[in-house]
Amino acid sequence: MPVLEELYDKANIKVFNIKLSAAESVKRNSGRRVCEANRHPIPNFPEYAGLTACPQDGSPLVTRDLDKPELIEERYRVYLRDTAPVLAHLAEHGYQAIEINGEQPIDKVFADINQYLQ
Repeated sequence: MPVLEELYDKANIKVFNIKLSAAESVKRNSGRRVCEANRHPIPNFPEYAGLTACPQDGSPLVTRDLDKPELIEERYRVYLRDTAPVLAHLAEHGYQAIEINGEQPIDKVFADINQYLQ
């Protein structure tokens, strides 16, 4: 962190923690798709439900093997075990994570993050 502080000044470094439950993570990630040609992500949102081709390149949409519910649950457990503790480490060094409700629509999550970057 000293390098970041030297480059950007501690006051300019923001830490965000986007909170999302395991159930919501499984729901969102197990239903998402990508386009076959270029892997453009297609989120699991109602407005994309009937889509069969990528809106960017027209290729068929596929579900990744990594987005099976049991694999998503395992990735969530790994996050809790290995990544979430980073927040405590950052707090020990004077960085308070800004909590963002990740259960909201993407545009609301974006707006909530953006308000802290103004």
